[in-house]
Amino acid sequence: MKSNEQMIKEVTSAVALRRQQLQKRRKKTVAVSLSVAILLLLSITAASAARNGSFLDLFRHPEEHIHTASPPEEVQALWEQIHASDDPFSNADPYMGVLLDHSTAVPCGDQVESSGLTFTFVEIIDGKAIVSERIAGSIAEGEMTVQDTIEEKTFAEIEVRRTDNSPLTEADRGVLFYYHRLVSGYKPADIVMCLTAEPYLVHLEYADDYCRHFLVDVTHMRMFADRTLALALTEYTIRLEGDVFTADKEGNFAFREGKISSPHALFYFDLPDSYADPLAVKDYENTHALSKNLKSYKE
Repeated sequence: MKSNEQMIKEVTSAVALRRQQLQKRRKKTVAVSLSVAILLLLSITAASAARNGSFLDLFRHPEEHIHTASPPEEVQALWEQIHASDDPFSNADPYMGVLLDHSTAVPCGDQVESSGLTFTFVEIIDGKAIVSERIAGSIAEGEMTVQDTIEEKTFAEIEVRRTDNSPLTEADRGVLFYYHRLVSGYKPADIVMCLTAEPYLVHLEYADDYCRHFLVDVTHMRMFADRTLALALTEYTIRLEGDVFTADKEGNFAFREGKISSPHALFYFDLPDSYADPLAVKDYENTHALSKNLKSYKE
């Protein structure tokens, strides 16, 4: 006759064995499911590659599929001016050429304090930027030819420093900012999306021990120069939240109360009235299907 200890030991062993069998079965089921998922993904990828292999390869090896045509003489001349310039923004990015015309600078000086940082709207300034414009092919075709061209630009210069005037911390330097371009009469989320989608936007940054300096492209806001214009900065993670702002037809913008706790700032600015182009605005509204949504906007 088995003792109590022997019976307990046998039952315990049987339970342990059963658990092992169940665990093996679960692992096998998971492994099979993963294998099926991987095979399905591979088959879809293979099918896509077979249909448009060059499209996929463009993203793997863009340097082999995006070809740069020889730049026109005026572009080469501007590159030489940019390389010779001692302007920090001209030297902020060796792949993005910008030459600012400081004679056009319109000082602003407005300041906003937020979360221990002070944002300063320094000035509005015109300049020239070298952009790579597509002249043949497309991403969809898997081959593209681009050529450097010159585009007349208008920029807003923003500075960000610590309110207590202490050196920037690593956390301060690591904040990615998003620029919200706001125009009176339009839903903020809609106009921001459209203006941000414009091609050849040029943003530059450089930093010293105490300050981050930003050059923000506001070129595509020039046609709205006869309206109220604003530029807001938030952390990049806030960019897709459509209800960040309140707005009215009079062109008054504000952050929604309690919506943002991270560093943020909003500035109004003016552009020369000569930039205003009502016909271009109407065409822009039609092109972006904005006219029905925005004209009757109410808070």
